[in-house]
Amino acid sequence: MTKQLLSSLILLLTFFFSTLVTGQSIIINEIMAQNQDTIFDSDFHQSGDWIELYNAGLTNQSLSGYFLTDDPDNLQKWAVGNSDIAANSFKLFWADGFDKTLNDKHTNFKLSASGEWIALVDPHGAIVDSIGFKNQFEDVSYGREQDHLFNVGYLTQPTPNGANIGRVLRTGEQNMAPSIEPASGSYSASVSVAPENAENGAIIRYTLDGSQPSVASPILSPSLMLSETTVFRARSFSETMLPSETITRTFVIGAASDLPIA
Repeated sequence: MTKQLLSSLILLLTFFFSTLVTGQSIIINEIMAQNQDTIFDSDFHQSGDWIELYNAGLTNQSLSGYFLTDDPDNLQKWAVGNSDIAANSFKLFWADGFDKTLNDKHTNFKLSASGEWIALVDPHGAIVDSIGFKNQFEDVSYGREQDHLFNVGYLTQPTPNGANIGRVLRTGEQNMAPSIEPASGSYSASVSVAPENAENGAIIRYTLDGSQPSVASPILSPSLMLSETTVFRARSFSETMLPSETITRTFVIGAASDLPIA
C-alpha cells in the first residue's frame, strides 16, 4: 500500500468516525481565490473570494459556534454565526474581509491567490476540516472531487452552491490563451472572428454575452461571422491542463465610434 493511499484511507476513516461519534459531517468543499466572473456578490456589488461548505450528512447541521480561519495561530478568527446547513446541501461565504457586515456571510479575511491554508473549526476548538492550496488562477476553483472527498485539486468548472463537477487536476499548468483576430474596433460590415492558435490540441470556446466561457460554451471552429455589435470572449480548454486566461474583443459593427475600443 502506497503512502498516499494509506494517508487517504486514514483521512477517510477519521472523517466517518467523526461523523458517527459527533454528528460532524461538514467539510470545506470548494474555494476560489481569484473570482472575476464566476459569481457576483450582490451585497457589495463585486466578485469576491469565496469558501463553500458542504454537509455530507443525512441530517441538518447547526453552524452556531463554528469558525473559519486562515491562521493556524488563531483558530477562532471568524465566527460563522447562528445558521444551519441542510443535509446534502451547500453554504457559501464571501472571504472578502468585510466581517459579516451583511447577512452574516462575509468573513474578516481574504484568500491569498498565491496559496495558503484554511480550516473549519468546531465549537470545542477542534479543526474538523482544512484545505491547503497552492497558486490560484482566475475563475478556476480548488476543492474536492465529487464522490472522492479526499481527492483535492483544481476544478476547471467552478460550481458555487452546487456539487463539484468533473475530476480535479493536480498541477497548475494552464493552456495558452488563444490569439484572436481581428482586433477590437469599429467595423463598417460583418467581421469574421478566427483563432490563430490552439496549442496542444486545446479547444477554444466562446461567449457573445460578456460572460466567462466555460466547458459548456460553443466551440470556435473554424471561424465565426458577427454581423452586429458584440462583446466576444474566448478561452482555451483541454482535459489535462487548466483553462487559459480569457481573451475579450469588442466589435462595434455598422456604427461609427471615435471612442477607444478595448
